[in-house]
Amino acid sequence: MTQAWPTELKLDAEKRTLTVSYDDGKSFALPAEMLRVLARARRCKAIARSSV
Repeated sequence: MTQAWPTELKLDAEKRTLTVSYDDGKSFALPAEMLRVLARARRCKAIARSSV
């Protein structure tokens, strides 16, 4: 199985989504809120690891 590569990023400010399209024809619309929450969780984990 080959790995799909992103070919396009589209920001829809009105819908507050980021759509990622891949070279295999698939695309995913990611809500801004989900990205914000996941990014924060990742940052918190990194901070927690560095303070140990």
